[in-house]
Amino acid sequence: MEYDATATTGAGAIKDLAEKEILPRFLVVEEIEKADEKALSFLLSVMDMRAEIRKVTARATIERSTKLFVIATVNNMDLFKKMAAGALASRFSTKIKFGRPSREQLEMILQREIAKIQGDFAWIAPTLDYCDKQKITDPRQVTALCLTGRDKWISGRFVQMLQDTSEAGDIDEWTI
Repeated sequence: MEYDATATTGAGAIKDLAEKEILPRFLVVEEIEKADEKALSFLLSVMDMRAEIRKVTARATIERSTKLFVIATVNNMDLFKKMAAGALASRFSTKIKFGRPSREQLEMILQREIAKIQGDFAWIAPTLDYCDKQKITDPRQVTALCLTGRDKWISGRFVQMLQDTSEAGDIDEWTI
C-alpha cells in the first residue's frame, strides 16, 4: 500500500485501512515531511508497540490491529524530526541516507527520460557539464533543464538563454 503524504488525510488513511479486508504488510509514505502533522497522527499508534488503529467518532468506533512495516521517503530530515515533537521520526528504527546521484547516475536518468520522447542523447553531455558547473544535483531539475533545452544544448543557445534571463550573479559565465 502506498500513500502520497501530500495528498492523504489522516481520516482517509484510517478509513482506507479500516475497510481493507486483508491489510497489507507494507505501507510506503512518499514525502512524509510535506504532510499536515494531523494527517499523520494515525501512524503514531500504527508504528508503536500497539500496532493498531483506534478511533472513536460520533459515527463509528474503529479498532483494528495493523502490523505494518512502514517505509517513508523524506527530503527534509530536519523538518521531519520536528513533526509531532519528534515522536513520528522516532518510530522509524532504521534510517537510510541516500546521497545525490553521481554524474553517471544522472546520465542514466537522462537517457531514460530522453528515450521516452525519442530525443537526442547529444543533449546529455552539455546538460551535465552545465549542471556540474552550477552545482545542480537534483535529478528533477537536471531532467527539466535537459528536456527544456533540447537541441539548444548542442548549439550552446540554451546556456546563453539561461544566462540572459537569470538574475545577475545567479549563473556563472560558462562557455561550451
